[in-house]
Amino acid sequence: MKMYDMAGGDYVFKYVEKDKSGANSIIFEDFYAKSSNTYIYVCELMGKTRPKNIDEFVKQVSIMKNMKSIKNGELRVSQPCWYQSVDKLDEIIEDLAAIYH
Repeated sequence: MKMYDMAGGDYVFKYVEKDKSGANSIIFEDFYAKSSNTYIYVCELMGKTRPKNIDEFVKQVSIMKNMKSIKNGELRVSQPCWYQSVDKLDEIIEDLAAIYH
């Protein structure tokens, strides 16, 4: 995603079906293999329910506790306004830049 680049991050899934637009599919094994060594994990959630802490997040998928970012406490969860907020892209990029730097 271009906004990760603009914020100074490195989106590890940029290779997933680059020739297509819209939503992409990825199996969990590929997701885990690609993301398990990242420094920061940004979880983009839809809806109002958000984990309150890392333990609550890991309860959903226990293997994620082995991810480098999770072990180091570097889990960031998207703000509710991030979901389909084209008019707030500048705010989202500012939030991401604050996370990365």
